[in-house]
Amino acid sequence: MDVVIDNGQPLLALTPQEWQEAFRNCQLLGRPISAIFRHNSTEALAYAAQYPELCVYVGDVDGHFFLPQVILQIQGYAQRVFLERLTCGICSWSGMSAEPFSLDNYLLLPEETRSQLIRNVGTLPQAPCPRCGAKLPRRSVWTEYA
Repeated sequence: MDVVIDNGQPLLALTPQEWQEAFRNCQLLGRPISAIFRHNSTEALAYAAQYPELCVYVGDVDGHFFLPQVILQIQGYAQRVFLERLTCGICSWSGMSAEPFSLDNYLLLPEETRSQLIRNVGTLPQAPCPRCGAKLPRRSVWTEYA
C-alpha cells in the first residue's frame, strides 16, 4: 500500500489485491470498513478500471472511517471528483460524469486549501453531453465515453 499526497492530504493507493483483501476481510489497516464504503468503492473501482484517467484512492477521516476518493487526471492536473450518473435533457443520453464541486471531495483538507481548489475547478471546461453536445444538467468536467 502506497501513500500519495494530494494537496497536503495523504491518500492510500491500494493495489487490486489490497482492495480485494479489504473487501473480503471487511477491514482496512486493521479497522472495519463500512458497507457504504465498500459499495461506493466497488462502484468507483469498476468505472475507474475502464478509464485510464480515473484512479480511486482512500482517505482516512481522522481514524474514524474511510472515504473513497476518485481522482481524474485532466489537463495535466489531478482533480478530485464525485462520480454520478446524469441524463441529458435533450437526447436522453445517460452515463457517468465527474462532478468536481461536491464538498465531499475536499472533506479532509484545510479550509484555505479547500477554497483554493474549488476556485481552480471553475477554470476547467465543462464537459458537454457526449452524444449531442448539449449542456448537461450539472457541471461535470468529464463524461464516460466507452
